[in-house]
Amino acid sequence: MKDTTQFLTYLRTIISTGSVTAAAKRLYISQPYLSRTISEHERRLGYRLLARDKRPIALTAIGVQYVRTLEQLNNQYNKLMHDLEKMADVKRQQKTQKDYKEWKKQNQNNETNSD
Repeated sequence: MKDTTQFLTYLRTIISTGSVTAAAKRLYISQPYLSRTISEHERRLGYRLLARDKRPIALTAIGVQYVRTLEQLNNQYNKLMHDLEKMADVKRQQKTQKDYKEWKKQNQNNETNSD
């Protein structure tokens, strides 16, 4: 999911700055690297995401849908990870409480046996 988040950041930055060159500067990466990353991603997808012939650069209709869907998936993934972490916290808390109760019971038994 990290790659998806990074790619979304790249696309958002290109759109907000209006050019690949300005986006690369803002992202502190080289312009050729950013261009190559976007082009390779488009090639793998089989669709153009950016309308490079427009100034400022804009998303194509497919690019708009792609970004919108990636953002939804990214949000769902982040929510899932948050929910899992909350579940893990509850489990840890339950385990700690259970361990404490067992420890307390054991100590009470030891005190009773020592009398």
